[in-house]
Amino acid sequence: MVNKIDKVALFGGTHGNEMTGIYLIKKYLQNPDLIERSTLKVFPFLSNPRAIESRVRYTEIDLNRCFGSEEIDNLDNFYMSNF
Repeated sequence: MVNKIDKVALFGGTHGNEMTGIYLIKKYLQNPDLIERSTLKVFPFLSNPRAIESRVRYTEIDLNRCFGSEEIDNLDNFYMSNF
């Protein structure tokens, strides 16, 4: 049986030069009612503020390229229990 998902994190700005996700997260932060649901808690995050400010893909490390095989092999690393 699959566990019911009652929390979801939305990330925009992983790459500071990809504006669609940034725009949406900023809109959700300003208007939380747009993502409000009775059965689901949604947490919006801007994930790379320095890159967003500079409008570049990344400033120090590409967040899409920092997963080693050890992390990928252990799916427990991908669940945020306290957000």
